[in-house]
This record gives sequence, C-alpha cells and structure tokens, in this order.
Amino acid sequence: MKKGMFIIGLVILLVGLFLLATFPSLFYTRARDLNSDEYSTGDKVTVYGNIDRIDYISQIDKTLVELDGNFTFWVNGELKGFEVGDTVYVTVEKTTLFQFGPWKATAWVADKDNVHHLMDMQIYFYLLIIVGVVVLIAGAAIR
Repeated sequence: MKKGMFIIGLVILLVGLFLLATFPSLFYTRARDLNSDEYSTGDKVTVYGNIDRIDYISQIDKTLVELDGNFTFWVNGELKGFEVGDTVYVTVEKTTLFQFGPWKATAWVADKDNVHHLMDMQIYFYLLIIVGVVVLIAGAAIR
C-alpha cells in the first residue's frame, strides 16, 4: 500500500464530500433569508434558491423570476433553459427604477449570464469525489 497516495486520495474524497454538502450555503445567501433593506443601490449579492415562478414579459423584454416564494429579480431578455422547480444561484444587483423626491422604487436585476443551475457546480464536486476514490483505491492496491 502506498500510504502517501492513499492519504491524498482520502483528502481529495473528504474535500469533495465537504464541498458537496456545504455548497452553496457556505458561500452564498439563501434567497428566502435575504433582507433587501440591508442593501443599498448598486450592491451586488449572490443568492440561491428554488425557482417558484418564471414569467417572460415580451412587451418590456424582461423575465421576472421568483426564488423561494419571497425573492424576485428581473432579467433583461428571455431567460431560457430554466423552469419552475430548478435550483439556481444568481448574482443580482440592487438598482433604482425611479426616484421622486425622497421616494424611490428599487428592484433586483441580474444578467442572463449570471443565472446558473446549482447542478452545474455540483458536477465538479462529484468528479472530485470520484477522483478521490480512484486515487484512494490505487493507493491501497499498489504495493
């Protein structure tokens, strides 16, 4: 048994399992936990959650997306490849829609390129786990 190779495989396996179990909550904010009042215009935040509603409004060429039942954001253009029930992570920016004296209306806006399926990232963690298992088995089998 190659002890060094076995340990490296075990470490890779454990890192992959840790990332799979903690992503995205370790890195991003859950959409239902986001308090919009804590952010100013121009602030960016990455959130994740399940899509509860997705509506394309062709008259204004924007897509309205609702995550976890309480967080909505707008995407310029039609957002394709996503449907209700998908788990996504997205970087959104708080923008001012209009301002009249001390009153202003704000909304969260995202670019189409900043909306991602959660599974897109989890695939890399699964690959890391597989590599860890292969290295661990190879380290145990080689004498």
